[in-house]
Amino acid sequence: MALDNGFNLTDTLTYTPNRACHEVKFVNRMGCPIYIRFTKYDVTVLGDYGCWVFKGNIVNCYTFFRGDHINPGYWEEKLEAAPKFHYDRTIDAEALRKELLEEYPDTIKEEDLEYLESDRDSLESWYDTLYELNSEKGWDLEMEYLYGTMQSCIVEDQVYLQVCELIQYAANYLKTQGVNDDC
Repeated sequence: MALDNGFNLTDTLTYTPNRACHEVKFVNRMGCPIYIRFTKYDVTVLGDYGCWVFKGNIVNCYTFFRGDHINPGYWEEKLEAAPKFHYDRTIDAEALRKELLEEYPDTIKEEDLEYLESDRDSLESWYDTLYELNSEKGWDLEMEYLYGTMQSCIVEDQVYLQVCELIQYAANYLKTQGVNDDC
């Protein structure tokens, strides 16, 4: 079965002898494999996309990653390890400007955001700048809420999204193969 991102699911579904790990192997058009290994408490992705490990306060990885919706921001909170080339959490500056002006029409003005001209600036840079402006201008904005607004404007990296798609597809595939939630 082919996925939208060009990977094919092979017929190989490998179980370790103690059934503590389930592995799904994907092969891209060039024949390069990507392995997704599930245990109850973590998911590891190995192959051309580097090594990714998702865990951290997940009750059950088999059920956490199943479904038909990916929440990249929330899933990232579960990311314990990623390749060095993992995305740098950039912001769609125009979308953030628009969001801030709509959310805080009585507080933030266009001229307050003029000098932030980059199309894609880092989340941390925006947060630091807005934190400073909040203090300097006496805006009294709830920074935790503001951070949530900023996260809605993150430009997601395509490799990260493809890894998420592969994990979700593998989790759903394992369910069709009879891998229960209590493995």
